[in-house]
Amino acid sequence: MKMRKVLFGILFAVFLLALTAGMAFAANSVRSFSVNAYQAESALEPGAVQWYKKGSAYYLFLPGCADRSNLTVWYDADSVLTFDGEAVPSGAATGAFANDIVNVACGTKTYTVNVLQGETGGVFLTTESGSMDAINADKEHKESGDITIVDGAGKSQYSGALDSIKGRGNSTWTLEKKPYNIKLGKKADIFGMGKAKKWCLLAEHSDESKIRNDLGYAYSRALGNENTSEVYMVDLYCNGVYMGAYSLTEKVEIGENRVDIFDLEGATEDVNEEDLDTYSLGGSQGLRTFNTIKYANIPNDPDEITGGYLLELEKIYRYVDEPSGFISSLGQAVTVKEPEFATKAQVNYIAIQYKRLEEALYSPTGYNTKGKYYTDYIDLDEMAQAYIIQELCENFDGCSSSFYLYKDVGDNRFHFGPTWDLDLSMGRGFENGLISPNLDAGDPSIPYIFSTYIGNHAKTRPSFLAQALNHPDFIAAVKRVWATRGQALAEQMIASIDAKAEANRATVVMDALRWSKFGASNAAAASDGYTAQIEAVKVFLNRRIGLINTLLSADTGFMRYETNGKTVALTTDRTIYLAGQTAVVMAPEASVNANDSFLGWTETPGGKTVQYVPGESVTPGSGKILYAVWGTKEQTDQKRSSLLDAIRNFFARIKAFFDRLANLFK
Repeated sequence: MKMRKVLFGILFAVFLLALTAGMAFAANSVRSFSVNAYQAESALEPGAVQWYKKGSAYYLFLPGCADRSNLTVWYDADSVLTFDGEAVPSGAATGAFANDIVNVACGTKTYTVNVLQGETGGVFLTTESGSMDAINADKEHKESGDITIVDGAGKSQYSGALDSIKGRGNSTWTLEKKPYNIKLGKKADIFGMGKAKKWCLLAEHSDESKIRNDLGYAYSRALGNENTSEVYMVDLYCNGVYMGAYSLTEKVEIGENRVDIFDLEGATEDVNEEDLDTYSLGGSQGLRTFNTIKYANIPNDPDEITGGYLLELEKIYRYVDEPSGFISSLGQAVTVKEPEFATKAQVNYIAIQYKRLEEALYSPTGYNTKGKYYTDYIDLDEMAQAYIIQELCENFDGCSSSFYLYKDVGDNRFHFGPTWDLDLSMGRGFENGLISPNLDAGDPSIPYIFSTYIGNHAKTRPSFLAQALNHPDFIAAVKRVWATRGQALAEQMIASIDAKAEANRATVVMDALRWSKFGASNAAAASDGYTAQIEAVKVFLNRRIGLINTLLSADTGFMRYETNGKTVALTTDRTIYLAGQTAVVMAPEASVNANDSFLGWTETPGGKTVQYVPGESVTPGSGKILYAVWGTKEQTDQKRSSLLDAIRNFFARIKAFFDRLANLFK
């Protein structure tokens, strides 16, 4: 009995000790902590910023507009918090965060808070659910809320209703840091980019320099593609949580301050009773079949359907999820971005126009069967500009995705732009097996667009811009645009990098610590990592300018191989040949089928007479295009048999010669 009392006493003492320790621990607890970074009246409003815990470290990531010498604090804690020894009740202001490190004490526990501040604009938004979880889990999930947008100095750009926020992007959506589309409650002119409701928040998670889109878009606008978006870096806060550095930019769409052409979608809405997205879908939905269209079953068309259309050349596997579009005769998937829900007549019209352009462009002569030249359908200088932008930046997607064309009402030609999605460019790319197998999009020493294919099906045709290089007048236009303004603007772009980088540095450092970039654990290391990224972009672009000068030199040439109408993998020679240098004629990658065989090459489109065979040496000069000559298996067998007979006959004559020679010395 005495032993039981002793054990009970020990257990009771342990219980009291644990209870006391738990109470002591609880008494040190801070359950939430926020500061007023911009005109918030509570911790739940846009403008409030929470502290951020990463591992065992605490951070306060502040936007450029925050006044660190006078921050109101809101918290839920077990006792009044002290900031470097100063007791500050929740709802009061403190100047403690003017310091880079602040010791926040709750009872006997101290939280060491690292304070960092950006210099760029800030976007503060709250969602109806108070969380981003559902949005980040489903790209199509939308939520409304409130939003405030300010520049780095605190000048308001917009404050009011957020109609919606949802996910965006394709491969970028699969990354940890998500990109978003936002729609404001009313049109606003954000950072001088023109009034609009719809905007994009690009995460730039793949681009550690955070500068590639800004540089490339500015270059595109200067070169002549004026409807290319502008970019403004911001710190993004969702429900008070710091999300990182984002590029706020214009959405690619038809509109007065965007692609300013006829609003065919609006005109279609005007002549139909229901919302366009409520009608059923028709045509080849979900299919990847060449020479097909898909559309919405909308009953009425406006009187004029020749424009305006905004089209995107797209990878074929992404195309299947879009409601409207077509796949060309050669397998190019084209999404009709606007009208997003296009009628059958509209898709059929624009598909025919594109196919006529494609037929002319992919013809050896540049003419289609209607006798129209490819420049009857597209502006030559605009196409030259598009090529220069893509090749200079060595854009991973090339012209296989995020590559836009538009056509206005009453205009017979397509136009290029806006330039879009350059985060995987300027040395950030890698091998793209879909459109350029065994070609590294991050190597500045090689011609890239030159070697790309129509995306994601049998590599039987060059990409849109690669095919254009088969036409001498296009090459002449590229040389003219590059010589008159392209190179000078590229050099100016490089000269602008340091100033852009410094304006973004503080924001990028915060992003690096938030998202574990550069392997950095402190601000100094993050800044060094950022410097290395910026230097890499400059080195890449300088090398790229040198490459393009070589590509466009009168002393260089290329070998191009065409399939001559057969559906077979292309043969690609990526060598830049100098004047007088010889090339070795290549063999095709594969036969067409069991009954067709490759015989050789000819310089004549559609020609049947073999002029060159693999292994033969030729001089490309300024450029040489060889067309495959195909025959039946029987023809090939006969040719092989004739060749073997000739070889046997040759050796028989040599043997006879030596036999006669031997007889002379008998």
